[in-house]
Amino acid sequence: MPRSGSSWLGQLINSHPDVSFRFQPLFSHEFGPHVQRHFSESTLPELFDQIFFTRSSFLNQSERIAEGDYPIFQKRPNSSVLAFKENSYLDMVGQMLTELQSLRAIFLVRDPIKVIESWVSAPREFPNYSSIENEWEWAPSKNVTSRDFFGYRKWEKATQEFVRLNRLFPEQTQVVRYEVLAG
Repeated sequence: MPRSGSSWLGQLINSHPDVSFRFQPLFSHEFGPHVQRHFSESTLPELFDQIFFTRSSFLNQSERIAEGDYPIFQKRPNSSVLAFKENSYLDMVGQMLTELQSLRAIFLVRDPIKVIESWVSAPREFPNYSSIENEWEWAPSKNVTSRDFFGYRKWEKATQEFVRLNRLFPEQTQVVRYEVLAG
């Protein structure tokens, strides 16, 4: 979910020397247009290999590292684990888990009030022409496509899907509360 603490959790995972962490590859300009083809042709391993080896500034968050927003982590030359954060395409996670039994998913759930507070306080995320009264429930200014997950109702839908997928794929998934991690 957007504003759930996934960037923070992503950096914790990225701190491991064997992990190559990528930021929202399915949302990116580099990979987003090709996602449907990879799913329809069942070539997810190929897609994940391309994501693993990308030098994309967006996926590697090069600017955020250069600006000091994210730390530089030392990696082993033969790092072999791909991890990525995704706040879109949540509707495809079930298919990914079905097709790739080696895939693992962490579903991060944060208190919806805190998610909405974080969204409203993020100038690049919350439309300056909007009001919380009009946006909190359905986020009509942000939920332009079915792959957008802003507002309480989308939080509710995503959380229900996370719980459902965790029941279907208990060995591949984990639902984690942000508040427990940040404790």
